[in-house]
Amino acid sequence: MKGSRKFILLFIVIFTLYVVAELNRPKPLDWSVTLAKADKNPFGGYILFNRLKDIFSASQVKGNIVLEDQVIRGKGLSFNSMKGMVYMDAVINAARKDSVIMSCEAKCLALDITQLFFQLENFDQNTMTDKNVKGKINADIRFKSSWTTDLQINPASAVST
Repeated sequence: MKGSRKFILLFIVIFTLYVVAELNRPKPLDWSVTLAKADKNPFGGYILFNRLKDIFSASQVKGNIVLEDQVIRGKGLSFNSMKGMVYMDAVINAARKDSVIMSCEAKCLALDITQLFFQLENFDQNTMTDKNVKGKINADIRFKSSWTTDLQINPASAVST
C-alpha cells in the first residue's frame, strides 16, 4: 500500500509539473506576412505604424491607402518631406504564397539631399553620407521588386527607372 501511495504521489507531482510547463510554454510565432497595423507578429505592421514617425518625417500626408486580401494599395499619395514634395502610387502584394511584390511610381520635387540621405540612413553605406552631400533633387521613380515571404529581397528582381 505504501508503495502505491508513493507511486500515486509521484504521478501527481509529475502531472502537475507537466501542466504548469504546458501553461507557461511560449506561444509559437506566426511568421505569416499580414502587414496589418494591429498584428504584432514579426511581419505584422504594429511596430511600423506605431514607430513610423520616428523613422520618417512627413507632413500634409494625403491619399488613399487600402488593405484588402493581403495587398496594400496607396493611390494618389502625396506628402511634404525633406523640405520638398513627393507624389506616389504604391502597391505591396503579400497575397502570393511564395513571394511579396513591391512596386511604386513616385515624383519627387525639390527634396533636400542631406535630409534624404539622413532619413534613409545613408542607404546603408559609408562612402557618400548625409555629412558630405547637399543640394536639391527632382526625380521620377519607378521601382518594382520581389521579396521572399521573410522579406529578403531578390536582387535580380529589382528594377528601377
